Amino acid sequence: MAELFTIDGDRICNLFLFKSVKNGEELRKEIMKGNIQASVIKASMILDPLQLLVAINKAVHNEKHSKMMTKTIYTEIIYQLSPSKNITDSLSKFGISNSDESVIAVVIDDSDQTQAESIFRLVQGTRSDLSQLQDVSNMELIKKIYKVKDSELEIGSLLEAVLGRIATKDFISL
Repeated sequence: MAELFTIDGDRICNLFLFKSVKNGEELRKEIMKGNIQASVIKASMILDPLQLLVAINKAVHNEKHSKMMTKTIYTEIIYQLSPSKNITDSLSKFGISNSDESVIAVVIDDSDQTQAESIFRLVQGTRSDLSQLQDVSNMELIKKIYKVKDSELEIGSLLEAVLGRIATKDFISL
């Protein structure tokens, strides 16, 4: 039920979708304390795993070149998902909130699976296959946050518009 990807040639990235999460507030507190070594993201803001992989790749690249805008790789991933250059805004729109019932956990370089296992112990929810992601994606909210106009969707998909905004974030600000 995890998706495993290789990023930047040698880094391993695991993606986990959790549905029916009951303890969003507790998870958020643990993240704020630094007790969770993962990005925990609102699943409603993600259309497709490719959206995550683009943000993860940018975050890993920035880390490798000492150009991160945030303190950790995990907050950098959340920051890179957002079209905004405002870190606080990015974390509030894409990071977990107390009421989120579906979340995605991103864990990097966890060869012994200790970080993933700690996530599994902490999240009170059902691990689901990433193929179910579209069941929890909020298309209207995604269009609003990324400022995608209906006319834009006449020539491309919502995913293409979102990926374009993530890829060009450093050059264009919405």
